[in-house]
Amino acid sequence: MKANPTRRSEGASPLPILIILGIVLLLGGAAVLGYRQFSYRTTETVVDIGPIKATAERTRTLPIPPILGWGLVAAGIGVLVYGVAVKGKA
Repeated sequence: MKANPTRRSEGASPLPILIILGIVLLLGGAAVLGYRQFSYRTTETVVDIGPIKATAERTRTLPIPPILGWGLVAAGIGVLVYGVAVKGKA
């Protein structure tokens, strides 16, 4: 009889997805708090007359509100605590 690769062994307990999600939210919140703005570049056509074409590269800045970072940190802590509590009961 072949072993089923999708079944977990009885003693193995993988890290629950909630703990991983909590860590990702915490890291995302910390990144938002560390980088208060996001900058990117766009190329725009300024002049397009027949065979003559002129483009300009512009840098745009998108401000990120700190409340978003704190919200992600709070959500990450909540999900992480819940994930650890659920893992402890199992």
